[in-house]
Amino acid sequence: MFNDLINIPDWINITIFIEMVLIVFFSGVIRGYAGFGSSLAAAPLLAMIIPPKEVVPCMYVYSIVAGIQLVLKVWRSADWHSVKWLVVGATAGMPFGAWALMVLSADTIRLFIGVVVLVAVIGMVKEFKFKVVPPRWGIGIVGAISGILNTSTSLNGPPVIIYFLSLPISSACSRASLIVYFLFCAVIGLVINTSAGLVTSVTIPLSIITAPALLLGNWAGDYAFRHSSGNGYRKIALVILAIIAVVTIGKSIAELF
Repeated sequence: MFNDLINIPDWINITIFIEMVLIVFFSGVIRGYAGFGSSLAAAPLLAMIIPPKEVVPCMYVYSIVAGIQLVLKVWRSADWHSVKWLVVGATAGMPFGAWALMVLSADTIRLFIGVVVLVAVIGMVKEFKFKVVPPRWGIGIVGAISGILNTSTSLNGPPVIIYFLSLPISSACSRASLIVYFLFCAVIGLVINTSAGLVTSVTIPLSIITAPALLLGNWAGDYAFRHSSGNGYRKIALVILAIIAVVTIGKSIAELF
């Protein structure tokens, strides 16, 4: 009866649905507390219990819901020069990511997701810094890499997060730029994956009914941050993401070999 009500296949049952809600809530807590990382936290864990091809479109819906909640508040604070060329590069790269999603095996995608998360964590720990803003072609390359990751794994954040954390701009500008960029990419990625036939009748209802868990987790994480000193919050988030990456990589390698 559960499956009939929300039109989902037999491979999803009550147990898996509850696991999804808990994972999405957990990713929201990470995002609310650390300011980033919801997709990095949710995608690897969701890919361990449902097909990665269903995970990617769901993450678009989550990103759109979360983005709409904040974008009007930060619209004027964004670095529009960088956002513009990142979106151009991402749009060019997204079709290649969609192709990869169609031809690669589930375990290969899981392994790729784990590696992407681990590389992102290492990059953010190193805290690279640009002395000047890169040229347009350099920004476009970062966007293209992000776009490929967007439609293949839904993890478009790592290169762009590292990019904005490395710019000589304020943290408020970086945060605003990321919120705007992720919203644009989520909308474009959802359109491209839908055109490629990768968004099924399962994806939209499944993501919509689990999205409130993301918003609740986001609120909980923000509440926890505002009622704490905030010391070490970034390190805590990176440690959690690193653990997720290692577990995902280990499970994928075990399945592949």
